Amino acid sequence: MLLSPSTAADRSSERSTAVTVRPLRLLDGLAVTGVIRHLFPQCSGARIRRWLRDEPHSLAVALVQGRLVGVVRLQVHPGDGCTEIDLLGVLPSARGQGVGTALLRHAEQTACACGASCVLLGPQTVESAQQVQVGADGFFSRAGYVPLQPQDALLSGHDLSLRREGVSLQRCLKREVPMPASPRWGLREAHRPRVPHALFSRVVRHALLGFSAWAPARTT
Repeated sequence: MLLSPSTAADRSSERSTAVTVRPLRLLDGLAVTGVIRHLFPQCSGARIRRWLRDEPHSLAVALVQGRLVGVVRLQVHPGDGCTEIDLLGVLPSARGQGVGTALLRHAEQTACACGASCVLLGPQTVESAQQVQVGADGFFSRAGYVPLQPQDALLSGHDLSLRREGVSLQRCLKREVPMPASPRWGLREAHRPRVPHALFSRVVRHALLGFSAWAPARTT
């Protein structure tokens, strides 16, 4: 994540600047692509296009005075009970205005709404913070993130892959974390596990026709 230490003037500006965080919209495509390419040059155009085409629900953006200045990308892993933040960045011109905090809070609320008990910071977020950000560790600490310890590890292939990538920060989201005023069923629906169409069709056939639906088709 790309942030910078805030000064007294920055904090005064933060109080007077309204930050809006919302899910990605269709017309945000060009602007969010520019922000991601600027902050994360390692992200290829093909990868960004795939996100916009296949996983637009995974992206949320931050706006200040109508200008798109930050982005966060989430991956919900229902089987692991966790949500991964694998992309979180703020344009240099908008740092010190609470944009990073607003994006982080949106991600945590989304995780809660999707039933996750834990939020992980993904490889790109951590690497960007370590390589570029001055004071990022303090930002994460104030937000409640702590180093990922071996005894805290989830016994899942997903978590093991994160540790191989060098992810070192984790936050367990307890239920006392502020929850939405009402159930966010739209978020649950958007982030629900995708079932491949072919598998779904076979399950339906099995329910209607019995075990023979799973047998391979006979050829004559």
